[in-house]
Amino acid sequence: LVCPLYLDPVCTCPQGITFGDFLITDQQMPLMTGLEFLESQTKRGCGCVSNKAIISANLTTAEIDKAKKLGCKIFGKPFNIDELTHWLDEREKHIPKNRKLVDFEGHP
Repeated sequence: LVCPLYLDPVCTCPQGITFGDFLITDQQMPLMTGLEFLESQTKRGCGCVSNKAIISANLTTAEIDKAKKLGCKIFGKPFNIDELTHWLDEREKHIPKNRKLVDFEGHP
């Protein structure tokens, strides 16, 4: 799924609504970097996903610091699928069982 904020800088999502449990992005994307996307989400109050990860082959020290401030797990390229799976499994244990997700597809 693609977050509407990636395609349009105006966020129309209701604040405080959870659309997913994980957000994994690559640093290199066509319209913006992964960090720019995550910063944009944070600035617009779209930080509903607490389990964020960024994948990159060459983050600078400043970008690593920025990713950490945004609460991101960093995976280098080439990444180890077992490491990613382990991170997903561990983070899943902290997701409240009674949380409700909103249907992202039906949202404007």
